[in-house]
Amino acid sequence: MTAVATDLDAGREVVDIEVIDTESHASWRGFLSSPRSRGVADVRLVVSDAHEGLVRAAGEVFPGSSWRRRIAHLERSMAEWCRRRRVGGAAVAALKAVFGEKGPALVRTGYARAVELPAAEGPAAADRLETAAPFALTHLDFPREHSK
Repeated sequence: MTAVATDLDAGREVVDIEVIDTESHASWRGFLSSPRSRGVADVRLVVSDAHEGLVRAAGEVFPGSSWRRRIAHLERSMAEWCRRRRVGGAAVAALKAVFGEKGPALVRTGYARAVELPAAEGPAAADRLETAAPFALTHLDFPREHSK
């Protein structure tokens, strides 16, 4: 696993690299505690996949931080959620376009439209995408430079 930190100037630095044998809450907590014990502090945003143990550990190790789901993982999940390739492809393309926008209002509006695309497949796909919205759009509360 690799942890990369971004400073206020959008500079990046690898703050930890470790091998963990399971993706359990305890493993993630240990992994995130390591850079914290070496001085990584004032963490405002954690970006990761939606692994439940990881999200929980991030909140415990870096209290007060926000969490954002990695967009690439959301796009992959969206493709899985949609049964017909044509609809899934359109939804994924819409998400890619949404996250390429600069203005928060455009991103929010585009995301809402992207939620409508898989609705033809049934409510489950659209519901999942809608449920992911707060964690996919967290970055809109931070400087644009940090979204990279």
